[in-house]
Amino acid sequence: MRRRIVIDTGTLLGPLVFAVFCLLSLTGVKVFEAWPQVTVLWDSGWPLLYFIDHFHFERYLAAYPGLMLEERLPGIGFSIYISLFATINTLLFRQVHMNFTGYRPSLFAYVIFLLIHLAMNGRGPIGWAGWLLCLGLHGRFDAPDRTGPFMTITNSSLLFFSILFSSVSSGVFMVVFLSNAMLIARVLRGSLHIHRLSLGRVLTLLFASAIIGYGIYRAILYLLDAVVKIHLFFGSYSAVITHGVGLLVERYELSVVLLVAAILGISFALFWTFLKGRIAPVLWPLMAISMVGGAFGFTTLTLNIPLVLIFISILIREFLSNLTSQTQT
Repeated sequence: MRRRIVIDTGTLLGPLVFAVFCLLSLTGVKVFEAWPQVTVLWDSGWPLLYFIDHFHFERYLAAYPGLMLEERLPGIGFSIYISLFATINTLLFRQVHMNFTGYRPSLFAYVIFLLIHLAMNGRGPIGWAGWLLCLGLHGRFDAPDRTGPFMTITNSSLLFFSILFSSVSSGVFMVVFLSNAMLIARVLRGSLHIHRLSLGRVLTLLFASAIIGYGIYRAILYLLDAVVKIHLFFGSYSAVITHGVGLLVERYELSVVLLVAAILGISFALFWTFLKGRIAPVLWPLMAISMVGGAFGFTTLTLNIPLVLIFISILIREFLSNLTSQTQT
């Protein structure tokens, strides 16, 4: 009797995505470049920790390995580094999709997901990694087989990297920070009983508290930066926000901006109408937060895409299921 060979697509997915993105980088089809906020610090020649109190230190830290790789492999090093993030994001999206739907993404979802990455600049995939880690934590908290305290060393570390990677963009950071704050609130509300204290749990609590405190500190800094800009450019939104909706206001008429806002609002309403009660309730506020964050940058607005792909996947699956049922009857 012949043994059936089963190939785990999850195992092959990561190496395949990484190989494709590296090939596109090597051939010059898609080149990811570091952005000025981090290249200025790199070109100064000062060591990494010299900038520990710099406003963009976290962004520099997130991009630093890629800049080192670029120095050793000029022209492709940073692209290879971002290819690694594209790979990580694909695997994270697969897990998030499975957590919230119970099944893996379709080929269509993967293709759209990766094409969006190819349209991004250097910091986009890093910011998305922070967002997907955040979504993954929400999904892990909703997992039916979860037992014991949620804030373990592993989850606290994921929370840290979620905040760190999201710091490459102020808008992405604020969306991820608010979403992580929502996660912490859910965890605290879901703690119906007190676990027996141990040294490990106390250390984990301190570690998680330090990460949350760091996130609050960065959020305050970004908010103060926004207040200063608003004070300097009072009355001119497009001068304060030079990307996102601010760019639309500067280039197009107000009617275009209102049209974009209407499309987003209608899309949210349609998804709510067809999917309310059939998906995890936490996805609705997460989508709303990322939509509002889109006013501060197009990269921030793209955070909706993984959620939209999940929504569309559920709708298509239900449509095909109903179609099959009608055919059989």
